[in-house]
Amino acid sequence: MKTSRNINQKQVLSNLSEWKWGSLEKIIIYTLCGILFTLSIIIDITTRYKKEIKIKDLYIVSLSLIGFIGLFIFQIVNKWIYGLIVIGLTLLVNLYSLIDILKKLNII
Repeated sequence: MKTSRNINQKQVLSNLSEWKWGSLEKIIIYTLCGILFTLSIIIDITTRYKKEIKIKDLYIVSLSLIGFIGLFIFQIVNKWIYGLIVIGLTLLVNLYSLIDILKKLNII
């Protein structure tokens, strides 16, 4: 029984070692892209206070959220730590935007 447990622990450790940070170029590019995506979502949130919310706004934010969830899954599949962090933070901002629209539409 102990041998199978030791084998499972070794498999977990080897799986963790497959995760990588990526090259400096990828990190710089992903940081810039993450900042731009997050900034565009924040600008959308701040300008939304001045206008009436329509169902179209909900569709746009929902599709954006689905896209970032897809990118998040892609980072998990590629086992890239930094990409997971950047997309995760952008995903949180996008989720806040969705919740804000749902509240203004009196859905939640």
